[in-house]
Amino acid sequence: MADLDENLKILVSNHAKNLAIKNITMKISSGCNKGENFLGYITKVIIHGTKKDDSSKKTYNLIIKTAPHSEIYRRMFNVELAYAREAYIYEQVLPIFKQFENEKSIQSPFNEYANFVASFLEPLKENILMEDMKSYGYVMRNRQRPLDLHHVKLVMKAYAKLHALSYALKDQKPDLFKNLAENTVDVFGKLMKKDAYLTQEGIMNKAIKSFDKENDSVEMIEIFEKYSKNYIELQIEKCQEVNQYSVIGHGDSWVNNMLWKYEDLTRPTYPTKLCLLDWQLSRYCSPACDLSYFLFTCTSKQFRDKYYDQMIKFYYYTLSAYLVELGSDPKKCLPFEALQEELEKFSVVGLYMTLLVLDVITKYNPNLADYKDDFEEEPITLTCPNDRYKERVRGVIIDFYEKGYFNYYK
Repeated sequence: MADLDENLKILVSNHAKNLAIKNITMKISSGCNKGENFLGYITKVIIHGTKKDDSSKKTYNLIIKTAPHSEIYRRMFNVELAYAREAYIYEQVLPIFKQFENEKSIQSPFNEYANFVASFLEPLKENILMEDMKSYGYVMRNRQRPLDLHHVKLVMKAYAKLHALSYALKDQKPDLFKNLAENTVDVFGKLMKKDAYLTQEGIMNKAIKSFDKENDSVEMIEIFEKYSKNYIELQIEKCQEVNQYSVIGHGDSWVNNMLWKYEDLTRPTYPTKLCLLDWQLSRYCSPACDLSYFLFTCTSKQFRDKYYDQMIKFYYYTLSAYLVELGSDPKKCLPFEALQEELEKFSVVGLYMTLLVLDVITKYNPNLADYKDDFEEEPITLTCPNDRYKERVRGVIIDFYEKGYFNYYK
């Protein structure tokens, strides 16, 4: 284990003991391409050993997410808090959700997350260990390709189950849920208050350049320009605002944080399973935060024109059915009219994240620069918008305008 930090050696050794294996050897390699993970270095560890009871040979695959060491980067992105949040989700929230499902004898529970192994949260040495889901056949999709109906339905179903667990636990075990909610207050707003990269005006200026000023609505352009002038305050406000319909959400709903499993890899149109990654921005917030972030970041305008309303209804029907199975009343927990109001009020959280993430998604370079390697105090410079970025962003803003999600500014 010479290639691993001493703390990781201990974590991996303890995991091996729990698996009852001995004579451990390891193969270590990078776990992702450059730029695919902004708050960590991903290391793949393949453990070979023999079972203590029958000496049979075994292989286990782990992923280790390690926090950046750069003082500036850690301060700018509040890395310590982000790792603590992800560890809390894996160690506390998801196990409580699982126990609750077991009490209800749920036949098809929420399993769309990686198998957690351990965490180590000493400052400057934060690590999270989990099983390598790719070893089970999960794969990452090309981030530049918008998702089709089959992929979108799988995500909407997963979010419906995840959110339903919050509603049912809040309904049936309010004290337990209150404790979880109090420990998952928003962390993103804290980043925006001090983060030059996240708050730079270049994000909005780039989006404004995507308009077709000869054909686009003058009112829409004016409303967006008004939004762009105080989006920081609004983002912080909406990220931190909670009400009776708030849930513990995923928080970082773009395609690089999703793995897919297919029956037939030669037909990657039909996924059978989903794994949600990166819970570092998970927070107690409106369900609209996950839904808007995902739908506007990961789908095309053509898809939304045809399926947006249908996907919202699909999410709600799935959530309702799961709430009934969990023993709670959907009309009490989240009436459909309330969901629509949540979308109108909180989708701006997803809008900001969409504008930020689409800059990454639409880049042609398959391997992005890894800002963790050479991070400076100056804000990261955004490139000029390419045609693909303009098309995707303009489509998102038009949808927001037509759906009334900008009514706050009229």
